[in-house]
Amino acid sequence: VITSVPSVNDELAAAEAKNLSAYFHVVTIRADETTLSTRLEVRDDLCDDSGTLRIGAVTYAVDVATGIACGVAVLVAHARKEAANKVVAA
Repeated sequence: VITSVPSVNDELAAAEAKNLSAYFHVVTIRADETTLSTRLEVRDDLCDDSGTLRIGAVTYAVDVATGIACGVAVLVAHARKEAANKVVAA
């Protein structure tokens, strides 16, 4: 049973995240006004012996895509709320 969460060195965590991002090289682009597209370069080192993409790479790409989409959704919602508040105040 874990009674407390161990502290994480922020510098170490940031360095590991940067290295992980560079390793997988996931790219997210804005496809249109309401759509994002996340792409993962399928390289030999991300595949198993049969050529199938490893689940870790798929999981990483899905996690990144979800995080970015949620972040963008919050920013868009905030911008819309601010714009609506300006219209009401005018």
